[in-house]
Amino acid sequence: DDERLYMAIEVSDDQITHGATRQKPAQIYIYDAIQWAVDLKNDGGQGYGGDNFEYGFGIVDGEPITYRWYSSSGWPKGIAEHVDLAITKRADGSGLVYEASIRRTDQYQR
Repeated sequence: DDERLYMAIEVSDDQITHGATRQKPAQIYIYDAIQWAVDLKNDGGQGYGGDNFEYGFGIVDGEPITYRWYSSSGWPKGIAEHVDLAITKRADGSGLVYEASIRRTDQYQR
């Protein structure tokens, strides 16, 4: 829709690990997590531009969190409370399903 960016990823994994804590949530990348960057205007270039974001989806102290490593629009690094995130085990137990919804206005405005 026009108000949200949606993402769903299924991951196969026979050894799921989570160890990041609230004291060091940026360390979700060390464990089973998704780390991704997006160029909303698809205008390319080297490095990050004015419309780029880098997020991570993972588990911290048993809870799903979204961590923002980069935002060129002034949003601070840290846990991104504006993202709705669910992380569940696959029905057959062979991995995880990550489902995220980011409000579009949050990507452009502060």
